[in-house]
This record gives sequence, C-alpha cells and structure tokens, in this order.
Amino acid sequence: GRREAAENTRRAAGRIRGGTHWITGGAGALGRSLAAWLLARGAARVVLSGRRDVDVGIATTLDGLRELAGDGVVVEYRSCDTNDADAVRRLVESLADAPPLKGVYHAAGVLEDGALTEKTWDSVWNALETKAVGALNLDAATDGLPLENFILFSSASSLLGSAGQTAYSSANAALDSIARRRRAAGLPALSIQWGPWATGGMAAVPGRGDRLSRLGMNGMNPEDALYGFEQVICRDLGVVSIMHMDWGDYFAQWLGGNTPGRFELVRPGEKSTGAEKGGLAERLAAVSPGDRREAIASWLDEAARRLLGRRERLDPDAPLLEQGFDSLMAMEWRGYLAKALDRNIPSAFLFDFPTLSRMADHLLGEMFAQGGAVAPDARETVRDAGSGARELLDELDDLLGVDV
Repeated sequence: GRREAAENTRRAAGRIRGGTHWITGGAGALGRSLAAWLLARGAARVVLSGRRDVDVGIATTLDGLRELAGDGVVVEYRSCDTNDADAVRRLVESLADAPPLKGVYHAAGVLEDGALTEKTWDSVWNALETKAVGALNLDAATDGLPLENFILFSSASSLLGSAGQTAYSSANAALDSIARRRRAAGLPALSIQWGPWATGGMAAVPGRGDRLSRLGMNGMNPEDALYGFEQVICRDLGVVSIMHMDWGDYFAQWLGGNTPGRFELVRPGEKSTGAEKGGLAERLAAVSPGDRREAIASWLDEAARRLLGRRERLDPDAPLLEQGFDSLMAMEWRGYLAKALDRNIPSAFLFDFPTLSRMADHLLGEMFAQGGAVAPDARETVRDAGSGARELLDELDDLLGVDV
C-alpha cells in the first residue's frame, strides 16, 4: 500500500544519504540515470567508472550530473576495468577516505548476440567476464567494508531466457548466484533482473526495443524503473525482477502459446497477436489444391517482411538469416508460426528450413499430406554445426517439457 511504499522510500534514502556510491558501467544510460537518482537522495559522492578514459561524452555526463549535485557533493569518473582484480582493489582503497563507501552498483555489461552454433569460447567469456568476474572482483575488494548496498544489475534474460543470448543470459544468472552467496554469508546483496529500459541499456540496440515490445517485454522509462528500484533495495530479497510485461503477448508469441509451470501465477487468458490460432490452416483449406503453394508462400513472405519492417518481397530461395533475420527474430518467427498453424514448431525450424521456399513446401506437406508437395528432408543439407544444435535443442525441449 501507499504507507509501505512511503516507508520504503524513506529507508532507501537512509541507505544513500551522506555516503560514497560507486557505479560500474557508469557512463551508460542506466548508470547516468542511477547516478541522478543517488544525487537526488543525498549521496555525498558519486563515482562512475568504465573501461575507457574520459571523452567528450563522459565529460558531458559529468557536467550534467554536477548541475544536479548540491554544494560540496562530488561527482567523478574513474577509468577502471572491473575484470582486473588489482584495478578494482586499488579503486576501492582510493575511496577509503570520507565520505565512506556505502554502495556499489555493478551495471557494466556486454551483449554477445548470436546463435548457439555460432558461439566461440571468446564470445561467451567476454559476456561472462564483464558481469560475473567483475562482480566477484567487487565482492573480494569490498570484503570487510560496512556497505549498505551491493547491487548487481542482472537481466530478465536470467529468468526468462532470451533468444540468441546464451552467454548474456548465463552471465546474468551468475550475478544472481553471487548475490545469493553473499546473502548466505550475511553480507548485503541484491541482484535485480531488469526488463528493458526504454531509453538505454541493452534494449537500445536499433530495432531490439520494438521486437521486445512485440514479445510483450515493454520498455520502462527511467522514472518507473527507479521507483521500482527504490521499493526493493531495502526489502529482504536476494534476487528480484523489475519489468513491464504484457504476459498475453509474451506467452502467445515467445512460447507459441505454451505456459511453463513456473509461470502459472501470471498466465493470462487467450489474446490475439495478429496470427489467429489455426487461422492459416483454415484459410489454406478453402483454397484449391493447385493454388495452395502460392498462397502459403505469399503468406510467409508477407509475415517475414512485417517482422523485418520491409516492403519489398524477399528472396524465397535465400536463407532468412542472410536477409536480415537475427536470433531474436527467429524465436519470434517460430512463435508466430506456432500460433498461426496451431501446432508446435521445432526449436531448430529455421536451421532445418532456412528459406521461405523450403518452409512453404514443408508446411504444405505437413498440413495437406495428400495434396501438397512434401519438401525433401532438409535436415540432411544442414551444416554439421546446425545438426548438432538441432539435436541439443530437441533434447532441451524434452527435458523441459515445453518448447523453448
């Protein structure tokens, strides 16, 4: 209720007032918003850090924050790679003078998009190192300090998963585990699984925010996000999610309408997503057999162009992944087909049938086994890495009991 919210606001300010607060990844949009929030609640010193040296953008950020700061309040930037344990320790030691270090906020992160079959250990490690190794270094360097806040900026991908972001999701899950470990040791820690922010963060990649919105993951403005932040940092929580979700869109498109048991409490009623359940099969059944191939090919082309935001027709014989599709779109595409066809679509569908032409032949053959031309088994032509990925994804489907 309002009384509890007001009490949370008061307690949050008490954790901030009069202390030094260090934000890693501080030059990013989330770091800037958090810094302004800290200043408004009485922080005596706010230290932003990042890998790069001060440049024009960082200088502008500092100028803007200093305008918000009161008399005697310090706002500064330090170049520090949190993957470097010695650098983190030296920075913590340099903050030992008054005002005392009250809060550490780990907002640094690197996004490593790509299908599982395209991953290298270097790309996986890049995402893990920035988040997880950085958090471990912060944990070690602040050992013994009377911190009020040790807050890790995780992601909703740790809870929900995210297509094409295996490494990023794993890195955020590691942050959640680090927070739980600290709390088990009696130390302050909170890992926040953030949904997308409307004005920054990983969702600010061009086109990504719109696609996430279509999947039900709506961007939060900084004011709403930080209100949520204020409400949770004083509560007895180790890991918490803050996101603006339309669960109807999420379950209909992302999971093809299936609801895993762990989401039972937020399962919505049926909701239209533009791909009416079973609608395509019914429309094709009304078309003469000789015209069905052209009809389904046209429908697939229109649907793919809508997803890509393009007007010109796509090349039906070129892989969609070479025409603008990325891993996130591939997952959305799978959910869209599942809804339109009212059937499960395999996890590796885009690997098995990479072109619109192959998809049309395959789907027509599945829906009208007696009247449509069934495509040759494309599995034999998929490259070896794709074959391994397909088997792995199918095995994950079986283990989870739901298409992922």
